[in-house]
Amino acid sequence: MQTTTMNWRSFIIKWVENPVTDRFIISLIIINAVTLGLETSPAIMASYGEFITHVFLPIPGRYLIF
Repeated sequence: MQTTTMNWRSFIIKWVENPVTDRFIISLIIINAVTLGLETSPAIMASYGEFITHVFLPIPGRYLIF
């Protein structure tokens, strides 16, 4: 039992500390910040609001996975 736990633990540590994982999470944070900024503009929301809502709104939900 102890060996299995250590294998999972080491796997998760390697995955979290992987530079690709870091870049992916940072990119999600940046995209989310830009989306929130766009949502504060009535003109942009009038023109592209539906697109922003359907494409970028689910991004914060991906944080729940990580």
